[in-house]
Amino acid sequence: MKLRYYILFAVSALMLIFSIVTPLGTDVTVSFGAAIQADYLGKFPYNVYDSWNLRGIGYKYLIYLIYRIGLMFSTPGSPSFEIWAKMIYYAIFLPISYLSFKLLKPSFVKLKIYWVDAFIIFLISVLSFSWNFPMQPEDASVYLTVAMTAFALSSHKRLNYLSGVFIPLLLSLKLVTIAFAFFPTMILLSTLKTEKELIKRYIISCIGFLIFTVLFYLFVIPLEIKDTYKATLFQSSFHLNFKSISSLGLWFIKSFSDSAYLFAGTICGLILIYRSRSNFRLFFFMVLLFAVPAFEVLVQNRFSVYQYLIFFPASMISIFVLLSENKDPKSYLRNFGIVAGSITVLWVLCVVLDLKIPVKDSKSSNSWYINTIFNPQRNAFNEMNIKYHLSEQKEMLYLTGGYPNFFIPNKSYLRYFYPLPLKRVTENPKLKETSLFKEVLAQSLTYKGDYILLQPNWFDLNNTLPLKEKIQQEYELVDQKSFPDYSEALLDLYKRKNEPK
Repeated sequence: MKLRYYILFAVSALMLIFSIVTPLGTDVTVSFGAAIQADYLGKFPYNVYDSWNLRGIGYKYLIYLIYRIGLMFSTPGSPSFEIWAKMIYYAIFLPISYLSFKLLKPSFVKLKIYWVDAFIIFLISVLSFSWNFPMQPEDASVYLTVAMTAFALSSHKRLNYLSGVFIPLLLSLKLVTIAFAFFPTMILLSTLKTEKELIKRYIISCIGFLIFTVLFYLFVIPLEIKDTYKATLFQSSFHLNFKSISSLGLWFIKSFSDSAYLFAGTICGLILIYRSRSNFRLFFFMVLLFAVPAFEVLVQNRFSVYQYLIFFPASMISIFVLLSENKDPKSYLRNFGIVAGSITVLWVLCVVLDLKIPVKDSKSSNSWYINTIFNPQRNAFNEMNIKYHLSEQKEMLYLTGGYPNFFIPNKSYLRYFYPLPLKRVTENPKLKETSLFKEVLAQSLTYKGDYILLQPNWFDLNNTLPLKEKIQQEYELVDQKSFPDYSEALLDLYKRKNEPK
């Protein structure tokens, strides 16, 4: 085995260990909270379907599967559970990626790239993310995109005809993650002159599975269609303006420090765009490769660093195309080393050492997240739970961002265990006019439980004045936790003044 493989596989192993021991990201923690809620809603598989999460049904089942396996080794809310969860996650997706790259070996041979080199570049890229990326729907989409590409380019006809199965899988993780299917399609279209049969099988497969998906959603899981529509209201999707475009560029730059692959891939992409000025076909291909992900982020109109994972396939393709242009072995090895080295160095500087560089988002780093959010909140929830026996409550009204449901095992009074139908009126005032807002507010007003947990800097009670009056009249503040470095994490625990009849 070549020396560079030993070195880079060792680097990958360190990255993997670092990722596993880092606590779950905030949004992933919330999704595990949804998995816990599913256990209160009946038997599998209907309980997961009936539970609610902002993410898609496929992602809910994926997280629920990991949650149930994780229960065999640990309990939610404990440090060991996050470790087990990530180990299970990587045990599912890393072997899939390895087999996919092995299946892509003939394609890399045509590009004059060693498939092991390609897999190593992919491995250190996907493992170099900071805390906010692993286990997100976009992260799972990366692995599925690789597998879809491998099926589409395979020399086995059966796999070609199965390549479309990834359409419903991508769509089920999160509505917008269907955009990841764009990249295998672009790769197939680039071989139009030589691989017409592959393209034909791919199109037939995608259309067939797309029709199946539409029928399945309409007649088997119609609740998912309703939840998906509601999610677009909560996220204020499709509300584009000049501020959205400026935010896209700003957060793209900030994402470099937490996703080292993006920097390397963007540089390679810019080089290729510059070189292809006289080659319209390649120029158009490269521009489109980055324009479509940019549009996908804009459509969501919410800018978190993990959402830029949609640029991952574009970055990988740019890197591989640039490597394939190096016909001289020395140039190939030099550029391979530059790409792998730059990703590793950025990972060490920005994720491991967590340098406070000017463009880095102050709320997007391992140490900040662990010390400011995760550990303090874990301690606060555990203290509240023990002191007030919250886990023994039949159900509770949570007016929080969803984190408590990972630490406090009891049933949420509302299906929307982080009540976005009420909360998101701040960003989308039109929500107040919807029947959904009125229904959830009315249900909240009939709550008779002993405790209410409020995150006041996240959930503004002034947007739901009847609920504010109810809390003031029927409940009293019995505990409060504050985190000076993170104002959104302020917690208020209310107890009912009089025992319900």
